[in-house]
Amino acid sequence: MKDITDVEKKIKNKGINLNNLGFWAIGIRLFHFLTQILPEGSSILEIGSGSGTVELSKLYRVYSIENNVEYVGLTNKATYIYAPLKDGWYDVGILRDVLKEITYEAIIVDGPSQAAGGRKGFIDNIDLFDVGVWIIVDDINRPCDLHIYKTLAEMLNRKTVEIKECDKSFGVICKNDWISSNT
Repeated sequence: MKDITDVEKKIKNKGINLNNLGFWAIGIRLFHFLTQILPEGSSILEIGSGSGTVELSKLYRVYSIENNVEYVGLTNKATYIYAPLKDGWYDVGILRDVLKEITYEAIIVDGPSQAAGGRKGFIDNIDLFDVGVWIIVDDINRPCDLHIYKTLAEMLNRKTVEIKECDKSFGVICKNDWISSNT
């Protein structure tokens, strides 16, 4: 693993604004965790976008699925996939076409919001995704998101890590080849 000072240097040199992380956005610890597991320039599929997208896109190629037009285009460094909600989750017809064309090393499940239908649609549509990658479920301090995280981990039969940061937590479903090379 990288030394924390290396991560801090990278954050400073790339102009990462830590004030954009936390609360509704991904947290600082999740951002740091990603810098530990993914080389700069890797691709991330982010389900749900916001200010964290802006910061992630300074280090990574980010594909961000979003249903709210207010969040589409927050940065010109990310590739946004606008998919309005349909039947309680993102429009699967749009996702099916777009996801065939992209590759990624990690998925961050951080949308849609509970008010908009929640994240259960990820499980219901798991066949759309390359699940052989790192999968991070944000906000597992909420019972509904913890259930999604645990269900995914059981479905995929993979090792997990839960990390708490301030008033929220995220869960990591580890990539299989990482587990075997780091045990």
